[in-house]
Order: sequence, then structure tokens, then C-alpha cells
Amino acid sequence: MTKQIKVESIHEKVYQRLREEITSSELAPGEKITIRQVADMYGVSVMPVREALRQLHTEGLVNYERTGVTVKALSAHEIQQIIEIRKRLELLAMEWALPNLKKEDIKKSEEMLEAMDQRTDDDNDWRLLNKEFHLTLYSYCGSQQLEQIIENLWVSIEPYMRIYTSTVSSLEFAQEQHHEMLHSIKHKNLDEFEKLLNNHLNHTAKVILDNF
Repeated sequence: MTKQIKVESIHEKVYQRLREEITSSELAPGEKITIRQVADMYGVSVMPVREALRQLHTEGLVNYERTGVTVKALSAHEIQQIIEIRKRLELLAMEWALPNLKKEDIKKSEEMLEAMDQRTDDDNDWRLLNKEFHLTLYSYCGSQQLEQIIENLWVSIEPYMRIYTSTVSSLEFAQEQHHEMLHSIKHKNLDEFEKLLNNHLNHTAKVILDNF
């Protein structure tokens, strides 16, 4: 089936579509990407596909090898390292964010959680809302550099989140953890948030690595 793309902003549209297919695991880690096949599928020339792949390479989502381009695959050790780095940086982001959070910010996060509660039967929708929930909270930290580093870490492990959402016995447990974390944030209890965040990420890592 041809996935036609309009002429305007061809490179950006190809990039966004490829990025979504990689982060959603539609293109699985380790899978080979053939430039000509992608160009034909999207109904574009090979040039915007090459440009999009170069951009994805700078983000660490694809590898250039002698045999061609492949979706970057992480080892179990690399996944565990990313989780450990996330623990430390996301705690720092929340430490910086707490003094800046207003009642309306908490309300917005509560509404996000309510939307997630309603989407536990759709792992793809829930995965996207989950990312938005976490990154929105960290966006109040006041540091664009820290935000960008955390988002890059999320992007690097995002293809493996499909393993989590599709194999975990119940997303309701993750939602319970989210509600507990938001409660600790609401009461500005950073120590409690740290404990809950570590438990949350440890559980995520275990599910991914057990099904790796």
C-alpha cells in the first residue's frame, strides 16, 4: 500500500513518519531499512528519505552499517543503564520543578492521568499519554538542557516500551504508581517521589528485560 506524502515539507514528513514507526516498534530494533523501499512506500524520491535517516542517526535511532541502515537495537545492559540514568535525571528534574509547580499544573497532570485511566485497554494510546504525562511534569524544571537530555533518553528506549505495554499483565498497576507519584508531587514530598519513581522504573525495566 502506498502512503503518499504531499510535496510540502517532504523531508520533515518522512522524518516524522519514520520516527513514529521506529518508536512504536512498527520498525523493530535491528530491522533493516531499505531507502528505495521506503521511498516507494511513501511515494517520494530517495533524497528526503536519506535526509530523514541522517537526522534519525543523529538521534541514535538508526545505525549505518556496511550492509545498509538498520533500526538501532539496544542490549539488555544498555537498557538497564538508560533506566538508571533516567532515575537520577528525572529525580533532579522533579527537584527543580517542585518550586515552580502551580495548582493549575497539578490539575493538568490529574486530567492527563484520568485520560490514561480510560485508555488502559489501548496500549499504543496509553504509551503516548504516558510519555506526555512524565515529560510535562519535568518541563517545569526550568532547564531546557535537562529537559532535552531526558527526552533523548525516552526516545532511545521508546521502541522497547512497546514490549512493556504489550506484555505487562495490567496497565492498571502502572496507573496506580502514577497516581501515587502525582500525590507525592502535589504534597512536595521529594523523598517519597524518589522511592516511587525508582519502584516504577524498576518495574518497567523488569518487564522489558524479562521479555527481551
